Amino acid sequence: MQRLTRLSLILAASALPVATMPTVVLAQPQTLDFGDDAGDYTNDGECDDMRFSGPGMTDTPLLEEDIGHDATDCRNAFFRGELSYNSGYRAVGNIEWGGDNGDYANDGECDDMRFTGEGMTDTPLLTEDLGNDATDCRSAFMRGKLQVNPLFVKTGGIDFGDDKGDFAKDGECDDLRFSGIGMTDTPLLGDDVGHDASDCRKAFDEGRLQWRGEMVYLDASGD
Repeated sequence: MQRLTRLSLILAASALPVATMPTVVLAQPQTLDFGDDAGDYTNDGECDDMRFSGPGMTDTPLLEEDIGHDATDCRNAFFRGELSYNSGYRAVGNIEWGGDNGDYANDGECDDMRFTGEGMTDTPLLTEDLGNDATDCRSAFMRGKLQVNPLFVKTGGIDFGDDKGDFAKDGECDDLRFSGIGMTDTPLLGDDVGHDASDCRKAFDEGRLQWRGEMVYLDASGD
């Protein structure tokens, strides 16, 4: 995947339509439900449910339609210690993946900064790709190649992050998860998310910022 110039990484905050930013909702952890044996590959001694990983899995391609439909094989392998459960899959039904409207959709790499992991692109992330690379991100997530980005998880408190950004400690907040008079008036970069903590925390505590992350976060409360 190629980017044209550094300028293509920049998206002004005013261009971010808050009302249309995607949400991702995490369900609360629940008792493991292996499902049933309604799949086409049940009772063959191999687990075909992509919610799991390990030596007890089949070595053939995994299909979404087998999720929760190979219970006996997966249960037996799990209790033999041959499988582990990928807990992120408890959320898959509640993720609003968005669409494929991004410039880098359908290229086999996830460009949505709400996620992290080996299934992500290795090029800089753009705010305009939030919720616009659904097929790539959903496929990688289902294969266990992505996890939710903790910077977009609201767990009852705001994670301001750190001060590793290029524009940290300049008296202006550069983190696009916020809005208000405490924000910088220069274009916002995706790679500054969570990396201007001191500036953003100070402005937030002074009432000069509002948290807008609820438009893009993964709500671990399940509300």
